Amino acid sequence: MPIEKPVTLDRKLWLTEDGDKLVEHGDPDARFLFGVAGRRMNGAECKRLKYRPNAKLAADDETAQILASDAEKQAEIEKKELAAKEAEASETKEAKKIADKERKEGADKGGK
Repeated sequence: MPIEKPVTLDRKLWLTEDGDKLVEHGDPDARFLFGVAGRRMNGAECKRLKYRPNAKLAADDETAQILASDAEKQAEIEKKELAAKEAEASETKEAKKIADKERKEGADKGGK
C-alpha cells in the first residue's frame, strides 16, 4: 500500500458516533471533535474518512445564500435611508433659498 501524503484540515470537523465518518461543525451526527483547521492528518486516515479539503457542503451554500440575502436587504435599507436624507437636505436647501429671497424682498421693500 502506497504511503499517502499528509493533509492539513481546513475547517473544524467531528467524528460520528461510530467513528467512520467526518462531519462538519454543527452537524446533528457530530459526536467527537476530530480536529480544527490546521490539524494535520495522514493520507490513509483522510481516505478512510473520505475527507475532501475545501469541499463545499450544502450547508455552506445555504449559509452563503442567507448572508447574501441579508447583505442585499441591508444595502436596500441603506439606499432608502440615503435617499431620504438627500431629499431632506434638498428640501432644507430649497427652504433656505425661499427664506433668503423673502428676507431680501422684505429688505428691499423696507429700504424703498
